[in-house]
Amino acid sequence: MALDSAKTILDKQPNTPLGGAEIDTLQPVDLFGVEDANGQKQFFSFGKQPLATRDAGKGEKIGVVGAGDVWDKFILPTIVQRGAEAYVYDKKFEASCWLEKDSSLAPDEAEKNAAQERERFQALIKKAGKQDSIHMVQGGVGNMPNDLSYVMVLTPPSSHLPVIKQVMKSGVPIVVEKPLVATSAQADDLAKILTETP
Repeated sequence: MALDSAKTILDKQPNTPLGGAEIDTLQPVDLFGVEDANGQKQFFSFGKQPLATRDAGKGEKIGVVGAGDVWDKFILPTIVQRGAEAYVYDKKFEASCWLEKDSSLAPDEAEKNAAQERERFQALIKKAGKQDSIHMVQGGVGNMPNDLSYVMVLTPPSSHLPVIKQVMKSGVPIVVEKPLVATSAQADDLAKILTETP
């Protein structure tokens, strides 16, 4: 039986032990909306999302590290659409970040810059109407809740490895924006960490 791979999912047979060596069977499933008058699939027909993703993210508690352009343009709208709860940390929310970038900056100027970033973030969340489900985290990655579904790393690639190392301490699954790390040396370091981690 030929199955269109875009219309199939792996479906476990009843009474098959998980992780068993038995081969699962593919069951045809219509993941998308109805066919139009010409018999063509309308993936987003009637303004709906594909059936397979309609409930993705609902009830999830997501950590986000990095609140820059990727957050603003792609992740925030998706979290709003899905109804997930998010805890967001960005170094720019902290005066120390601004002092690291410019050591000649006065502490009050650094705090002013950090306050502007926090206000920008809060205004964006207010505009989205999600003040009750998207929370700003201050004081570092370690201040995020321990019961997150996963953490998304959206920082510049040069800082991915340090953030991954911090998040790994919590044992929470990690999703990293590409590239995973910035250099081959960082890739080697990460591979070493992963092989040593139980």
